[in-house]
Amino acid sequence: MFIIMNGIKNLSKVPKSVALNRDLMMKQLNKSHTEVLFALTDQNRSYLNRWLPWVDSCISQSDTLNFITSANHGLLKNSGLTFGIFYKGKISGMISFNTIDLSDGKGEIGYLIGEAFQGLGLVTRACSKLIDIGFNQLDLKGHFIRCAIKNTKSQSIPIRLGFKKTEHVPKKEKSYQVMASTFG
Repeated sequence: MFIIMNGIKNLSKVPKSVALNRDLMMKQLNKSHTEVLFALTDQNRSYLNRWLPWVDSCISQSDTLNFITSANHGLLKNSGLTFGIFYKGKISGMISFNTIDLSDGKGEIGYLIGEAFQGLGLVTRACSKLIDIGFNQLDLKGHFIRCAIKNTKSQSIPIRLGFKKTEHVPKKEKSYQVMASTFG
């Protein structure tokens, strides 16, 4: 399924979409998602900007398109992978490997969910699948998630998935990690 190039797996061969169940899909973002992703961001602006400082600088569809273009550039460079989370056909959030270091075998996971979609287990299921992709398709050895200290809802996701808290993080964040040998 992957092309090996100089010992590095080509992330562009990761499936473009992954069905998690009948109602839930992860789709790699592309320019056709610009309008719906911007609408999700804009409709949840006051909710999201408490935790994600970039939200205030995303003020137009052009900004969202630039983000998607940058995410796809990371995919081509084997350094990032971004999916939209779609629930019942509607975009509800995003999940990504914000960074992937294939040489060290580490991936940093980030996610967001629209406020109306909280509490449905969507991010937990998407995160579990992304971890599976990292361990079983990309041969990563560990995953990391950083959460704002006061964002207890976000912190519950890595805890639920068996991540262990780490201490080496900025004062405003908590960090969790899971290694391949302990996951599952």
